[in-house]
Formats: sequence, structure tokens, C-alpha cells
Amino acid sequence: MRTIKKVDDLIDTYPDFDGILFYGVPDEKYGEVWKLSYLEFDNAEYEENENGFKHYILFFLKNGGIELTEATLSSPALYVKNLLSSDQEGMIMKKCKQSESIIREHMYKRMKAMMKHHMKMIELMVRHKEIEDEIAKEIVNV
Repeated sequence: MRTIKKVDDLIDTYPDFDGILFYGVPDEKYGEVWKLSYLEFDNAEYEENENGFKHYILFFLKNGGIELTEATLSSPALYVKNLLSSDQEGMIMKKCKQSESIIREHMYKRMKAMMKHHMKMIELMVRHKEIEDEIAKEIVNV
């Protein structure tokens, strides 16, 4: 579990944020702490309904994947606090044209990094199999 260092103060400073990115970062004293980055959109036209603003919610999964959903949040700050207490990394943004392009870009980068990781794992598995085959040949030839 990450140490939550003054998260309430940070979130309460920006209770009506346009977007927030939250993830764990290494910390010498606490091991790992939460990093919160706020996003502000200039002249954005947000989608809303009678219950509040619509939001994109992007969850960063433990396996490197991502999950995207939409929701109307009456209290985005409280929602983020609850996600942090459950050790969930992610991003929340009010729904608008700017947030759509940021989501696409972030998903592309995350998927590209995940593919690079998978390719490296495949290369290591192939190399491991080649070494096993070489050892098997040496044993047979002894």
C-alpha cells in the first residue's frame, strides 16, 4: 500500500479540477507515495447532465493494461480519495474534446509500452528455449 502523504490537502486545494492523474512514485522515506498531477483545460465545453459533469475514468491495471469508463461524478475529489485508498492508479477528466485527445494519446503510449514489454518477454523466452536446446544437444553428444 502506498503512503498517502497529504492527499487530502492536495485534493482539497483543487476540489473542482478539470482532470487529475494519480500514480505511485518511489520515495526514499516512505518507499512509494502518491503523485497527483492536475490538468486544466482552457475554454473547454464540458458535457454535463442534471447530476453534474460527465467524466472519463481511466484505470491503470496491475497487469499493465488499462480500462476506460465514463461516469457522472457528483464529487470527483471524493472519488479520487476512495481510489487512492484502494491503491488504484489512474486518470479522471471532465469529458470534452481536449480530454478525448489526451485519453487517446495516453492509451496509445500505455499500449505501446505494454507491447514493447511483451516483445521483450517473447525474446527472452525464445532465447531461453535456444539455450535449453543447446544444452540438450550437448547432453546427447556426451
